Amino acid sequence: ADRGYFFMQALQQLWSQKVANKGHSVVLSSFHYGQVSICQVDAAAERVVTSLIKNGVNSGDGVAFVSSDDDVIDIIVLLACLKLGAIWCPIRTKESLHIP
Repeated sequence: ADRGYFFMQALQQLWSQKVANKGHSVVLSSFHYGQVSICQVDAAAERVVTSLIKNGVNSGDGVAFVSSDDDVIDIIVLLACLKLGAIWCPIRTKESLHIP
């Protein structure tokens, strides 16, 4: 369990450094959102963290998430879970996997 904690801490620190040093760099591109900067992803993840906390999610809790058709949303929720220390539990549906 300690290794997992230190791994999460390292990821959080790396992300914080990216935001501080390269915040305005484009990190993602999508059909729905166009080009998205590191700062925009970080701000969106912070809004998700706030919502998760308001809904009673704490560090160590699992967060089930039905994947969207847009990877930007998936990455924002993943980052929010990382920031909060929650466990990201993506749920893939046939539609999200594009299975006929």
